[in-house]
Amino acid sequence: MIPHPIAAYIPITPEKNVCVMCHIPGEPGMKVAKGSPTPLPPSHVTGDKVNPNRYECLLCHAEVMPQK
Repeated sequence: MIPHPIAAYIPITPEKNVCVMCHIPGEPGMKVAKGSPTPLPPSHVTGDKVNPNRYECLLCHAEVMPQK
């Protein structure tokens, strides 16, 4: 689930994926501080780039709007 607005970040394409500005590739077993961006898991990365089969974040992840 994506706990923040995403309208400014779409469309997500192989050439333009602003998610990776904050969600950088992580290392196995990496600890993440509460409130910090979730790192990309190793399965989403090939070499130093987002895996071409995993660049479209919204295929698996959905924006969650805060309840009022």
